[in-house]
Amino acid sequence: MEQNQHYKKCPFCHEYILEGAMKCKHCNEFLNNEQNNLVFNSPKSSEINQSGGKKVVHKTKMTSKLQIVFGVILLILMIIIRAQSLYVKSGGEMFEDPALMRAGELGIYIAPFVGIAGLLTFFSVTIIGAIIILLIVSITFVVIALLTGYDDLIIWGVLTFVIAVILAIIKLKEKRY
Repeated sequence: MEQNQHYKKCPFCHEYILEGAMKCKHCNEFLNNEQNNLVFNSPKSSEINQSGGKKVVHKTKMTSKLQIVFGVILLILMIIIRAQSLYVKSGGEMFEDPALMRAGELGIYIAPFVGIAGLLTFFSVTIIGAIIILLIVSITFVVIALLTGYDDLIIWGVLTFVIAVILAIIKLKEKRY
């Protein structure tokens, strides 16, 4: 799309919209300051808002699509970890292996924290809180795996760590705008 006098960039998603638009058709954010109580006056961007002549900064929030995707992934991951931990616990009972039973129990107790991080991400309550929870959970999974021999927890620990890093990268990119 060619930029001209009739278009401006949305301060939230950076897509081009009509100059007089009150709501962005791409991200559904309201653009007038009364409805979202945001003032765009930081000198980060040198783009000129045609209607007011003021400098605007493009403050963004993590796109709701990414939040939904990562929230759902984390909730599914919680269900898988919990189901597998139940299976490991019952296998430990069947083979009378106390370390395996303990590992399964710990996996059962820790898995809901992955779900909590998923809910925090999904509903965008606090992405930083979700990242912290995921980092703690990933370290806990790896330590439990090393102490008990429940090696699958290493996989879950690495996966939760990778998701935490991806969320942190998205959060950092969001703050740059």
